[in-house]
Amino acid sequence: MPEDWRVAPLGDVLTLQRGFDLPSQDRLPGEVAVVSSSGISGTHSEAKVSGPGVVVGRFGTLGTVTYITDDFWPLNTTLYVRDFKGNDPRFVSFLLQTLDYEAHNDKTTVPGVNRNHLHQTLVRVPPVSEQREVADALDAIESKISVEARLARQLRALVIALFERRFPQLDDETSGAWPIVSLTSIATFARGVSYRSDELRPADRALVTLKCFGRDGMYQTDGLKPFAGPYKASQEVRPGDLVVAQTDITQAGDVIGRVVQIPAHRDYPTLVASLDAVVVRPATAIPNEFLFGVLARESFRDLARGYANGSTVLHLDGRLFTDYALQLPPSELLSRFADEARPLLARAADACQQIDAMDALRRLLLPSLATGTLRLSGAAGADPGS
Repeated sequence: MPEDWRVAPLGDVLTLQRGFDLPSQDRLPGEVAVVSSSGISGTHSEAKVSGPGVVVGRFGTLGTVTYITDDFWPLNTTLYVRDFKGNDPRFVSFLLQTLDYEAHNDKTTVPGVNRNHLHQTLVRVPPVSEQREVADALDAIESKISVEARLARQLRALVIALFERRFPQLDDETSGAWPIVSLTSIATFARGVSYRSDELRPADRALVTLKCFGRDGMYQTDGLKPFAGPYKASQEVRPGDLVVAQTDITQAGDVIGRVVQIPAHRDYPTLVASLDAVVVRPATAIPNEFLFGVLARESFRDLARGYANGSTVLHLDGRLFTDYALQLPPSELLSRFADEARPLLARAADACQQIDAMDALRRLLLPSLATGTLRLSGAAGADPGS
């Protein structure tokens, strides 16, 4: 450990405090972020804590660390840093990401973090000047991730807007301009694999799970789970394939019916759809880009929510794909749209791959920089070989 670093209990570096209750029915319109155990999950009109702040999931989703610059409301499923004790808040957010929260889980049924146990954890702490250097370096990586994520969202929105402009009358079954077809006549559907927990072990393939579907409609690579079990050829997800979420655990049905286009993954040459997903492939002569446009539209999402049932977990009724009808444009219009949308979707896929690569770099560097086993050249007395 570098000589100018110190080892101290976490409680000497910061003070963690339990968040505050705020039922969804009590939330009022506003711009204040509400932070849950899994991150920002809504807004409210009032803040409980001044920013910048750091929040850690203490119930359910253990150890998810959220750094927030503005005033916020941390929910009672979280711990927030009440006192940074002179340390850099950004560095603290990275330091907290290196802790083993499962080792501090004191709940047998529902996972939960014991605050007092965390305070006793020994951590390595550099001088504040080096804390800021480490935070700047890791922030640069996270900024690149944010830029690529924003670009992917914008490109996806652009493809959807372009689709609506090219085919505004798609749902008008009375115009008679184009033939009316069911979704099952222009695409095939393969439900994902049902798996056992002992099959979720290291392998050269991974499952596309429910966590791969963002509430904003974006594909999330951190939702992949290593998978060593059997599967059918139809359940394998190839680069460019479309996958639709067929389950949902959000109360508002924010995820069910969402479509994502799956890019290649750097660590998993083979991806397999889980039972939470349906792989959708176009029939002959139907461009994949057109099918993406159909599935990404709000009208499809609205209908999907109507075909969802369940109290705790929503499940999509497979009749949705049979019942959904639309006008089928002529082949020349389909080809024209596909030519316009293809480079946009390709760049969005590239952005997802960039995010995956930068996130892997962040995960590689984070524990070394935050604990002093790797030091930046600007750090006082830094040894490149340390």
